[in-house]
Amino acid sequence: MNNPFQSPSDLPHEMTPAPWWYLWFYQIVYPAQYLGTLMLVLYWFGALTELAGGIAVGMIAVAWGGSYLLPKLAGNPPEAYAVLDSRLLKTREPYYRHVMQQFLNGATLVYDGVAFGIQPSGELNAGIFTRFEELGETEAKVITDHAQAMYDFLVEQSAEFESAAQGRAFRIWVMSGLDPHAAVVCRMSDGKLYWQDT
Repeated sequence: MNNPFQSPSDLPHEMTPAPWWYLWFYQIVYPAQYLGTLMLVLYWFGALTELAGGIAVGMIAVAWGGSYLLPKLAGNPPEAYAVLDSRLLKTREPYYRHVMQQFLNGATLVYDGVAFGIQPSGELNAGIFTRFEELGETEAKVITDHAQAMYDFLVEQSAEFESAAQGRAFRIWVMSGLDPHAAVVCRMSDGKLYWQDT
């Protein structure tokens, strides 16, 4: 499983870096979508020529198509997510079993802002994001404590999660965001906080 929350630097089972053209595409895709949409609106109001309207449609199509195809070509397929909420956990309705089966089959399980994933190495990782790339020890501890609390809660409340977690090393990764290229800010392993630049 290519987990977006695994460290990009120091584990043997890490993802390979994305190719330069993939990173370049993601720097221009959103501006191209916005510009193409603006051009299309201006064309509809008669402010641009038919050629410009066609170019706008082409820009939007390339941006959308590239967003779908390029991750596969770059070896970074979209991550499968299984979202669990407190209602499902409480009622154990049939969809709960579906969500947990997805997780056991390799999807990332998301619960209360924490993403749990079983790594190829056998570890169970929890990813949680912060909006700040620079944060202090106190703030990092609050974030990792939340991830640990959600892990403990799921172990207690879900037999399936407990079974998946049994015997696995558990690590928490604090990320700078939710996008695929988010940086690792710090990680918690065996109760100790490690900053990414150390």
